Amino acid sequence: MPFELNEIFVGREKELQTLDKIYQKTRSGSGTFVAITGENGAGKKAFVRHFIEQVIPAKTQIAVVSIEENSSQSPFTPFHKILHELTKSDVTATTQMALRTEPELPSLPQKSSLQSADLDQLQTGFRLTQQKLLAAILHATRRQSTVIVLNEMHNAQPTDWQFLHYFCENLRDHAIMLVITTDQNSGENANARQSTANDVLKRMNRERLVEYIELKRLGKGDIKRLLFKAFGKTDFSSRFVPLLFEVTLGVPNMLKKAIQALLEENLLYQQNGIWYDLEQLTRPVLQKLISSEFEVKRAEKIIAELGADEMCLLHTASHFEHAFDHTILAPVCDLSRVKVLRILQSLYENKVLVKIDEEHFDFAGPVLRMAIAATVPGEEKQVLHAKIAATVEQIEQLSAGLKTSMLAYHFLRAGENEKAFQALLESANHALRTYSFAEAHIAFSEAEKIIGFNFKTHDPKESLDALLKLGWLERLLGKRESSLQRFLAARQLCQQLGDKEHEVQSNINLGFTYYYLNRLEDAETCFQASLKMNKVARQYDIAMANFGLGHVKFERGDFMQAEEHLQVALEIAEKTDTQRLQANIYNFLGAIENVKGFNMRSIFQYSQSIPLFKEMGDDSGLARVYHNIGMTHADLCDWQQADEFYSKSLRISDEMGLIALKSITFLNRALSLAHLGKIDDAREYNLKAYHLLQRINDNLGLAEFYKIQGVIELLDGDCPAAIHQLERAIQAFETQGNNLGIAESEHERAKVDKALHNPSGAQIWLEKALHRFQTLGIETKIRQIKHEMKLLTQASNM
Repeated sequence: MPFELNEIFVGREKELQTLDKIYQKTRSGSGTFVAITGENGAGKKAFVRHFIEQVIPAKTQIAVVSIEENSSQSPFTPFHKILHELTKSDVTATTQMALRTEPELPSLPQKSSLQSADLDQLQTGFRLTQQKLLAAILHATRRQSTVIVLNEMHNAQPTDWQFLHYFCENLRDHAIMLVITTDQNSGENANARQSTANDVLKRMNRERLVEYIELKRLGKGDIKRLLFKAFGKTDFSSRFVPLLFEVTLGVPNMLKKAIQALLEENLLYQQNGIWYDLEQLTRPVLQKLISSEFEVKRAEKIIAELGADEMCLLHTASHFEHAFDHTILAPVCDLSRVKVLRILQSLYENKVLVKIDEEHFDFAGPVLRMAIAATVPGEEKQVLHAKIAATVEQIEQLSAGLKTSMLAYHFLRAGENEKAFQALLESANHALRTYSFAEAHIAFSEAEKIIGFNFKTHDPKESLDALLKLGWLERLLGKRESSLQRFLAARQLCQQLGDKEHEVQSNINLGFTYYYLNRLEDAETCFQASLKMNKVARQYDIAMANFGLGHVKFERGDFMQAEEHLQVALEIAEKTDTQRLQANIYNFLGAIENVKGFNMRSIFQYSQSIPLFKEMGDDSGLARVYHNIGMTHADLCDWQQADEFYSKSLRISDEMGLIALKSITFLNRALSLAHLGKIDDAREYNLKAYHLLQRINDNLGLAEFYKIQGVIELLDGDCPAAIHQLERAIQAFETQGNNLGIAESEHERAKVDKALHNPSGAQIWLEKALHRFQTLGIETKIRQIKHEMKLLTQASNM
């Protein structure tokens, strides 16, 4: 195991600062009482332990006691233990009285009822015991700075809470910091101990005797930082953190259990020193992994204690995909909203549920959800899902995205395939409009499973449209081979149906997939085929075909023809007010200008695309632009700026799961880091790129990997390794027929010979690179290499 999760501290920095400030006040001689609250599993004990280990000076006296659940110990027992911790030896005569297991209370006559005098005697004895115990504890501190911790105080008896109040009333003149940890979810339905605790804390709050620090569940950002601290070098998929958050609800203890289980089952693995997650990791898999025998028994005990209305409500709630609230539960369970709200609050207070926000609840762990769902017979599950779906249809205040996704989820499980299919398409299309590509891909995939896009039973155009969008999403998300097969199938079906409009779109999409697979001839054939069908093609399709041909010509180094096709596409896009296509064309024109060496022109083109992408809310487009701007700064040798733009791009592509873009950005960031002297970081990012490029079978990207690895080795002073990597790059680029890549690799190879003080070898490689750049017509590179050759000749003649 690569780490000890208990030692990792994230998401609690502000709370730690607050506790430290209180402690500094205590050290000056003003005693304080702090209540650390939070839901069960929120990491309260770990927080206090970190505070003690990392903040408190070594000479401070510390006493820590935990109170067990269902404790039936004698009154004051936790404080007796505190006293023992402070003395750590045989106690003196002063403390003998306080250390007795039972408080010294006067014996009472055996009567059927207590008289007033008896009560007075009892209260006097109780007060006397309190005074002696407090005096003993204060004496044991020896007026030194002291921290006393009572963990899980919610398990304490009422008399312990009363003594706590008495203790805090006498803290002010002592350098004692008294800290308790206690669960916060207790209210009108709480048991007697919790009710007493609430009353005491409320009274102490009114008397200003208590400082509160509430620990909430960890957010997704906290989980990311936790994973980074735990594993170091990582490249987890975009769905991994959201999955951990959904299943564990951000509860630290559950997170620890989940990560440990994933490691034990090898669902997290290490390659070249970098940690990854496996694709087959799903929510049901993770839920099952973190189930333990103890939690199953606890779930069974909870179920046995629930009433009929509670079980009805939880049966329904267990069939929701995510969190739930009263608006749907009330009509499905045929209960009033007020009653449902009361039941939900009661279940929350009794730790059956947790609050996600002010209105929404979820189960206090996946085991409980699964256990309750398992009590519903199979045939009733479908009925329940159908009732939930019917209710969701009637609720108008739900957002469009939430409503369509809920309908799709419940209709699918209700066995209503036709309604599920329509809901899935609506959900997927809504996700596309909001650029939620991963969610759209899941919805289209589910739709495909329902019908297999059977055109005999469903509207052909609707089904073809879904199939094309699914193929487009798979290409975007790096599944290029799968994308290719979908478009080939779509084109064949279009030809069988005589659907020329969709055939044009199939050819265009096939062309782009072939392009990203570096099959340029096949790509060009598809784009040309679309243009030949101009009588049935939409203006947008003609623009897209020209946009695609611009890509092919660019890759072949024919920049003039590439720009001609892009200008045709841009004119149509402007006439038809197709903003997304306009933005993509400006971005690509900027990339062409950058390769040609016209950096200011490239920045101008990028500056036209950025406002359009921002206006549309298309973060994926922004990620592409930021990457390209980074490349422009790299060409200007402004490596710091390049790195900043690559970082911007990576934040988006990582979040959205844009694997192809992410892999290329990894490569270029590795290059910028190497030039900034951060060799270890450069190696890490290049290896991350290699892992993704292998996964998506990007051979051209792998050639770039070898080239950049060669540059890293050169900058690290390992010339033999640099030669090996650059020669692999040249060979790989030759296989792909990529002259630009060959020329750049030959240029870098010349630098290696120069570093080896081999001017003749460097001259040969520069001549090779010069010839290729001349063929490509890249004037800035031609001038640069001629200048280097001149300097090399001058150095040789000296």
